[in-house]
Amino acid sequence: MKPVRVLYVRNFRGITDITGAETYLFSLLQGLDRNRYEPLLVCITNTAQPEQQWLTELKRRKLPFVIVPIKHRASIHDLIEVRKLILRFGADVVHSLDHRADIVAMAGARLTGKAALASFFGWSNWDESCRKGRLYAWLDRKFLKRADAIIVDSAHIATHMQWPQGEGAPLAVIPNGVDTRRFDPDRITDTLKEKFFGDRNAIVLGMVGRVHPNKGQLDFIQAAASLAAGQPQLRFLIIGDAPIGFEDYYQKVSDRITTLGLQDRALITNVPSAQIPVVMNSIDVLLAPSYQESFSYTLLEAMAMEKPVIASNAGGTPEMVSDGENGLLVPPGDPQALVQAADRLLSDTSLCSRMGKRARQIIMKDWSIEIMADRTMRVYEEVLSCRGQKNSDHISRQLLRKRLATISNP
Repeated sequence: MKPVRVLYVRNFRGITDITGAETYLFSLLQGLDRNRYEPLLVCITNTAQPEQQWLTELKRRKLPFVIVPIKHRASIHDLIEVRKLILRFGADVVHSLDHRADIVAMAGARLTGKAALASFFGWSNWDESCRKGRLYAWLDRKFLKRADAIIVDSAHIATHMQWPQGEGAPLAVIPNGVDTRRFDPDRITDTLKEKFFGDRNAIVLGMVGRVHPNKGQLDFIQAAASLAAGQPQLRFLIIGDAPIGFEDYYQKVSDRITTLGLQDRALITNVPSAQIPVVMNSIDVLLAPSYQESFSYTLLEAMAMEKPVIASNAGGTPEMVSDGENGLLVPPGDPQALVQAADRLLSDTSLCSRMGKRARQIIMKDWSIEIMADRTMRVYEEVLSCRGQKNSDHISRQLLRKRLATISNP
């Protein structure tokens, strides 16, 4: 039987590093059953954009992709090219991720009569005070309502996406999945402690991910200043890069390290994506003091490596971290709470070990790539099945809502 062809569309304009969205897409493409599904990823980029980490990683993983460059954000070249690619590739499903990609993919799918899905994680580089951010969110919501189905990664985001009864696209809640072979504490034994700090016995508290105000790196450094006093063995690590437009925040974090006298104890740097498992093995406690989050890949990767985590009680994080069981939850924007949580873990190595082992058990049971990909393929099947039935649009959507509910609550 001919495999189902899925055309994925992602807007990479302004993306310099590998964010959670890239990790999700690459993981999903890796996990698809290639006997049943044939994927192709459309990468919308700037014409002048040099090769970034995400493209290097795509090539390293040998995932199928095509580049669609555009000169400026008002261009419709990507819409024209995506429509052509849908027809040339023979796509059965068009699956988008990101505000611009949603608009382009939804329009292309409707123009060609193909099924349209989107993954929505509720993330934006802009806060609510930004006119640009509000415009993107408004447009995105308009186009998402026309999708056949929307995949969200947490119940928190599902609540955020609810439309009035009977309106909008059916939702499926599918938590993100992590590569448990790539992030395996029994397999990854190398460490970067000596490279980063000149001491392989240092105790490292770390953050991994975009350097962005939402992620709380300044709160982490403020907490580090308190923790460093009287604990000379502690080191503090921030791994990540700033998205385009947020370079000033990166500099502010770097300056704060110097201002607080932590330049010999704290490091902000970045590494290739291939080294992230070793980075996680080099961290003793992972901190994620985000102000908003959906279903964090940084937390998934740390938990897969049996690391205890301290995370903000915000967004979808409480769906991942049970306070005191597989990590500790703290209020967002509270450096002193980070200090107290870190002190608790640093003073109890057996608690750290129990939390880390429990975290990986949960990952293996519920949040692997295989589980995420299997549930996503079931969504594709249900969407195509409902589209193939001769029902009214209203009846088809009601039927699909019921079927997706069984995937969301297995």
